[in-house]
Amino acid sequence: MNDHHAVTLLLPWYVNGTLNEQEMASVEAHLLGCADCREAVATDVEEARHLSTTTDEARVEALTARRAAGFEALRGQIRGNPPRRRPVAPTRWLPALAALLVIGAVLPAAWLTPRPAVYELRTSHLAHEGPVLQLVFRDGTSAEDIDLLIRTSGTLIGPPSSGGVYRVALASDDPQALLERIRAHPLVRWAEIEL
Repeated sequence: MNDHHAVTLLLPWYVNGTLNEQEMASVEAHLLGCADCREAVATDVEEARHLSTTTDEARVEALTARRAAGFEALRGQIRGNPPRRRPVAPTRWLPALAALLVIGAVLPAAWLTPRPAVYELRTSHLAHEGPVLQLVFRDGTSAEDIDLLIRTSGTLIGPPSSGGVYRVALASDDPQALLERIRAHPLVRWAEIEL
C-alpha cells in the first residue's frame, strides 16, 4: 500500500483527533506536501463542524448521503477493475471424491461385520462358588487375545455385559496374585474381584 493511500485511510481519525502520536506525525508530514489530502481534511473538518451544529435528522441525512457517495465510488473502482477468477479444474477434486467413495463403501461394511463372540468359545453357565473376576479390555483388543487371557485365568461365565464387562470364574488358589498380574497386562483396562 502506498503512503498516500495509507494516509487517506487515516484522515477521518486525524480529523476527530483519535490517532496515536506516530500516526498523527505521519499524517501531518504528508499533509505538508499533498494538496488533495489537505482539501479532504478541510472538507471533513467543515462537515464535522456542520454536523455538530445541526439537528439529529440533518446529521443522519448527511451521513447517509456521504455513505452513499462512498459506496458509489467503490462500485466505480470495482467496475473498472473486476476481480479475476481462476476456473476450477474438475481434476482438482477427483482425489477427494475418490477418497469419499472409498470411505462410503468401507465404513458401512465395517459396521455391519459381526464381531466374534468370545463368550461362545468357552462359557460356563453353571453356578460358581469361588471368586469371580470382572474384566474390561482396552478398545481394539482382538477376540483371540481376550480368549487367551480368559483361558489362562479361569472360565468365562456368560456373555459380556452391555458395558463390555467379562466375568471369569478364577482357577487360581491365590486370586489376589492373579488379579495383580491381570491388572498389569497391557490389554486390560480394568480388573476387579467380584464381592
